[in-house]
Amino acid sequence: MPNQSVRWGVIGSGNIAHAFARGIALVADAELLAAASRTPGRAEEFAATHLVPKVYTHYEQLVTDSDVDAVYVATTHNFHFENAMLALEYGKHVLCEKPITINAAQLEQLAAKAADKGLFLMEALWTRFLPGIRTLRELLNAEVVGPIHLLHACLGIDRDNDPDHRVLNPLLAGGALLDLGIYPLNFAHIVFGGAPEATTSLAYLGPTGVDETSGYLLRFSEGRLAVLASSCRTILTEEASLYGKRGVIRVERFLRPSFLHVETESGRKSYDVRYPSSGFQYEIEEATRCILEGRNQSDIMPITESLAVMRTMDRFRSDWGLRYPDERT
Repeated sequence: MPNQSVRWGVIGSGNIAHAFARGIALVADAELLAAASRTPGRAEEFAATHLVPKVYTHYEQLVTDSDVDAVYVATTHNFHFENAMLALEYGKHVLCEKPITINAAQLEQLAAKAADKGLFLMEALWTRFLPGIRTLRELLNAEVVGPIHLLHACLGIDRDNDPDHRVLNPLLAGGALLDLGIYPLNFAHIVFGGAPEATTSLAYLGPTGVDETSGYLLRFSEGRLAVLASSCRTILTEEASLYGKRGVIRVERFLRPSFLHVETESGRKSYDVRYPSSGFQYEIEEATRCILEGRNQSDIMPITESLAVMRTMDRFRSDWGLRYPDERT
């Protein structure tokens, strides 16, 4: 790329877009150049808050701006496929908020389009890029507690008292699985690698028809198990426990790790992996680096990993009879 800097545009202006804007301010070779929102006044307000030079009220205006190199998609789940495809069609690299699509068939289409156009495509699963996850990978590679045989992790928030929240809205592809369960599922892939050999799940579908609490059991190669859960009707601990032959690794707030504790017969050792920010800059740094190096995917969050998780979530929703209105494949 001639200017050795990536000029980003943001589609959407909700909370996650603001987190992206705060993160990109910490990345030296990335610039937030443009913002687009279909809601009157939102793009202007967003641009004023984050000093964004260009403001658009139609997404097509942003993706046809020749000064924009890459697009971050920050809309609700149901629009991710449509917005990401639009950006790819017009030759923009894409970083799309999780879940990158609402089913595997949609993601396969995005991946094919990106490959055909020679463009970068990545799911914005921001936790994969945090310092604590890098440290955890090092501990796993060193087998400090031996091979991991069982993982337990769950994530939950309480939205039960807010029936209008997007996470409970089937029109917005809501539910605990796509909004929260995607984090422990990705964490299991980080710990064990590869796709699971077998899966099963149970869910409680609430009054709006989406899963409000769901549990997942995954078996990976060599009999390794992940016991996971997510909920949008009750708060669940964010601690993850990784059980090995010689001990356990406990991850405080695995969604955004703060401390890792290694417990073995010889004692307990703790690792401080806190970071001085919201943490969004790490995924932006990775996407920016890949784009500047001419790479179409990230080794940290490759499309194959996104597809494996998406196919697992597709199976779960099929088992529950949960299909979103107007869900395209």
